[in-house]
Amino acid sequence: LEQRGELESPHGRLTLGVLIFQDLCVVPMMLSIPLLAGDGKPLAALVEALGKSVGVLAVVLIAGWFVVPRVLHMAARTRQRDLFLLTVFVVCVGTAALVSTAGVSLALGAFLAGMVVAGSEYRHQALAELIPFREVFASLFFVTVGMLFDGRVLVGDVVGVLGLLGVILFGKFVVVFLTANLMRLPLRVCVLAAASLAQVGEFSFVLARAASGTGLLSDLIEDRFFAATILSMLVTPLAIAVGPRLATGASRIRTVTGLLGVRTAVDAEIEEGGKRDHVVIAGYGVTGQELAHALREADVPYVVLDLNPDNVRRARENGEPSYFGDVTSPEVLHHVGAHRAREIVIAVNDPAAAERAVRSAREAAPDVAILVRARFIADVAGMLEAGATEVVPAEIEAAVEIAARVLRRYGVDRERLKERLDSIRRHAKS
Repeated sequence: LEQRGELESPHGRLTLGVLIFQDLCVVPMMLSIPLLAGDGKPLAALVEALGKSVGVLAVVLIAGWFVVPRVLHMAARTRQRDLFLLTVFVVCVGTAALVSTAGVSLALGAFLAGMVVAGSEYRHQALAELIPFREVFASLFFVTVGMLFDGRVLVGDVVGVLGLLGVILFGKFVVVFLTANLMRLPLRVCVLAAASLAQVGEFSFVLARAASGTGLLSDLIEDRFFAATILSMLVTPLAIAVGPRLATGASRIRTVTGLLGVRTAVDAEIEEGGKRDHVVIAGYGVTGQELAHALREADVPYVVLDLNPDNVRRARENGEPSYFGDVTSPEVLHHVGAHRAREIVIAVNDPAAAERAVRSAREAAPDVAILVRARFIADVAGMLEAGATEVVPAEIEAAVEIAARVLRRYGVDRERLKERLDSIRRHAKS
């Protein structure tokens, strides 16, 4: 996600949040293994497991808030880089060791140690010092994961392994998709997050190892599980890559759009087929709403596209010609008459989706002006290369507005103010 520039996108934030939540859930899961295995005292075991879980998390959080920041502050005040690095190591390894003495695995203790350091104002410096070690340890982790894979299991039980893999991928996809849908997120975000999270998390190895020998997993199931888990990790990059195509395909399914209760781009071709020289607004957020209002006041024809069914329904209630559709799809753009439009305005929050939308719009309408709203200056070059006519970065406009307000308070005349603001825009774009 980071390499694709999607960490800050809506589906990237949801994916990261779910991944962290999954890791936190490992604490009660680890402590529940003795209960699930059964020792004759189920109620007592449950109380003990819950008590340990709450106790471990409470100690870690208290240490993260009050103890560790002071320790790191004292180390940082010495201005000795080696001492600071050693202190971070002591905190991390010490926390992991202490947590493991409470019956929690060392791997989980190391994860909680990272949470402790993350609560300090020196977390960025600590991360900068530990990044080289992180890469080495991450490589070692995946080497050990690869060593868990037994090719003979796959060859000898290919139906069982691939069947379990299919159940895992499909099951997690459906669970994440429905959860994101219940959160009223756009269809595209639901599909992309589900594709990103369909694999099994790495802490599953810790859980499986802890459950080994307890009778919870038979040898056959354990072998299948390890093979299917590793294969799911290998499939994940491919799933993320095809996620946008899955989202586009889902938006075309009439059953899905019928359940969402929205009109689609196909309906737009029937209802808006005669429109020419109109504006296609992709995204009905604040920018899209204000633009639609301005166009309506000026009697300029327009069509609204959005992948959030709530936005589409709200726009319909406001009397807007709004339709459910993925602007990254050339077919959807054709249905709303993009090739007959005078301008296409793309105002979606996902930078990667916006860039794909520009490419699709340029393919569907080679001669139409394409205006894009971007969040950061760094996004401008990619948008222009994709075929945008003009890009408006929010970062620049925020700088211009702040400068304008400050200069007005100091009585700068209108001509000098305009000259200065234009200079800010030129400098930022360059």
